[in-house]
Amino acid sequence: MYKLIGTDGRMYGPVTLEQFRQWIAEGRATAQTLVQPVGSPDWKPLVEFPELLAPPVIENPPLRVSVPTRTNGFAITSLVLGAIGWITCCCGPVTWVAGIIFAGVALSQIKHSAGMQTGKGMAIAGLWLSIAGLFATVIWMATCWHPVWCFSRFNQDGHFW
Repeated sequence: MYKLIGTDGRMYGPVTLEQFRQWIAEGRATAQTLVQPVGSPDWKPLVEFPELLAPPVIENPPLRVSVPTRTNGFAITSLVLGAIGWITCCCGPVTWVAGIIFAGVALSQIKHSAGMQTGKGMAIAGLWLSIAGLFATVIWMATCWHPVWCFSRFNQDGHFW
């Protein structure tokens, strides 16, 4: 416990070590502030009390653990499937449906990994490639593709029945 004479000339105290450090942090006590430990007859400047100026020692500082992140495998797979569907048009719809499923699983896992997994951009890219591929397939089927049964209405000479 300490007493002190403030910048306004008034005596304060006794105060605890924590309160005294707070006053120093707030600027209410300076290096020239006169301090008297309780039970001592002498007043000395604050700079002669290193225990008051020293920051408090933290005995058990919090540990910083750095955990490496990894790219989600489902995100990579969704991107690859989305691209393969465009390259190999014959099996596009199958790979695009799988790409959408893998992208959904990847985005869910990345969201719940608390920063341990990356690859959100890849999963989103795979998702959009797959959705665009399925959309293009539907448009193609609606406008260009003629099923075989349409041709059954014509005879051998190409005349309509």
